[in-house]
Amino acid sequence: MKRIALSVLAVIFSVNFASAGMYCSEPTAPIFYETKPSKPSVPYCVNEYSGTHTCDDFTIQNFNSEVETYNSRLRSYQSSAEYYITELNQYVRDAQAYAHCEASNL
Repeated sequence: MKRIALSVLAVIFSVNFASAGMYCSEPTAPIFYETKPSKPSVPYCVNEYSGTHTCDDFTIQNFNSEVETYNSRLRSYQSSAEYYITELNQYVRDAQAYAHCEASNL
């Protein structure tokens, strides 16, 4: 008997809410936490203008390793940024739907 009474109350409340308008769910904007990686510093022994260097092998290998790490982090950053753009586009669609919902409840 109590279940029937609760079911009847649920139906009554849902009808009252439906006649009062729809509930509009406000979207939450996505947050981008990534930071763009910094380019490695060119060693002091490299002359960028003439394209020459006076560096030892260790310095060149170390710099090349830093460049590879930078490129890897940059690809990861790009992937995160592209995903964030996808989330932003969804947020825009959700915000438009929210605005329409609120307007229809006026």
